[in-house]
Amino acid sequence: MSYKQIVVSQKPMWDFETNKVLEGKFLSCQDSVGRNKSFVYDFELENGDKISMWGSTVLDTQMAEITEGDKVRITYLGMAESPKSGRSYKNFSVEV
Repeated sequence: MSYKQIVVSQKPMWDFETNKVLEGKFLSCQDSVGRNKSFVYDFELENGDKISMWGSTVLDTQMAEITEGDKVRITYLGMAESPKSGRSYKNFSVEV
């Protein structure tokens, strides 16, 4: 039997509810992380600190357009409701 090592980012996670905006350089993306097999995105802030964030359906769709090394601004827009399903989700804006 072979095993696959699980690597989780050691960088602090972005607390988007406290700090609504993340600005920095996109460094990398890890996939299939954790029990939900989520994406984890890594960034370098302007002050040189490194920070990560968990992906979500909204973020994963928008981050697919971002290339490593791009300077990005991600803004947490709060909770939104899907017109199709009526379910609530965390909404974000991603800018390059």
